[in-house]
Amino acid sequence: TADKAVRQALAQSIDRGTIATAMTQGLLPDPGTSVSAATPQACDDSAAAEAIPPYDPQAAAALLDEAGWVPGDDGIRERDGQRLTLGAAYNTAWPGAAAAVELVADAWKQIGVEAEITPLAQPDYIQKIQQTGDFDVIAVQQFSNPFPSTLIGMLAGPPPPDGMNAAHFDNPAYKEAVEAARVATEGSGCDLWTEASTALFENVDMIPIAQWPTNWVLNGAEMDALGGRPIATSIRVLAG
Repeated sequence: TADKAVRQALAQSIDRGTIATAMTQGLLPDPGTSVSAATPQACDDSAAAEAIPPYDPQAAAALLDEAGWVPGDDGIRERDGQRLTLGAAYNTAWPGAAAAVELVADAWKQIGVEAEITPLAQPDYIQKIQQTGDFDVIAVQQFSNPFPSTLIGMLAGPPPPDGMNAAHFDNPAYKEAVEAARVATEGSGCDLWTEASTALFENVDMIPIAQWPTNWVLNGAEMDALGGRPIATSIRVLAG
């Protein structure tokens, strides 16, 4: 939604730690802190997490009150005859996504926001997030890359069909920070990438919910990984 007050209310109504626990089946219960969590990271932007709106359902409800969204007879808020109903989509190929979205929808209902949950098969999910951009809120997993510069197209480029910015982000502070980061020296670059992440969180364009574990099982071999993905040229078959 383009209404920042609504975005902030949605963010403040959810307990990210509880959702992270459900999503990762207790493996990583701490909420996410990074735009692009990966191991290793070229730049640690976790300090930007201070800009994520804190969990506070009462403050979330107050924001909606101030924005003119009034609870209707069934508890769902309305303004100018329009119900505050949002589509919430997720990819059925990802374990834990369904449970996470259900928890989010329940939290939103507590503050008077109706969520229409839509499970998407992989092809439909790819179409929405890379081609049409036809969604209100969508859960994105595996959004991990050790190099934040590779995400600029998704976070600041043109929207589909001309580009990958499916959420139609338009955040001047983010754009300014990434432009400076791309030409910065090694010493100051990571601070600027953290500023870019902070801009996204302050504007509630996106918030990290959980760090997603990726496990690779090898038998009689070893390999290196980057950003949770195997480096093909590093795979070594062990003798014996």
